[in-house]
Amino acid sequence: MAGSNVIEVTLPDAATPTREDIEQLEATFRAIVDLRFPDSRDWQKVEEALVIDGWTVRSQLMWVAEAHKGWESELATGRTKSEAFKQLQQLAKIDDVAGVP
Repeated sequence: MAGSNVIEVTLPDAATPTREDIEQLEATFRAIVDLRFPDSRDWQKVEEALVIDGWTVRSQLMWVAEAHKGWESELATGRTKSEAFKQLQQLAKIDDVAGVP
């Protein structure tokens, strides 16, 4: 059950969201909440250590797409959902050429 820190967003009356629409909205709102209210700031210590070590560091939100076939799995990322799926398709094609069952 949700706690008291819940925000409810009303969709337009004409909206008939699909499962994918709901997943995208939840992921978007989760990203916003995580950016504004992170559980911890441990990542900052890692970033600082990398910078001290001479690394240039940047981060961004990404889409992750994953596919499984038999014992094989592939995972791809992209700036957009389309980019992630195109990358996933390329990885899957490599597996198919290699003879993955």
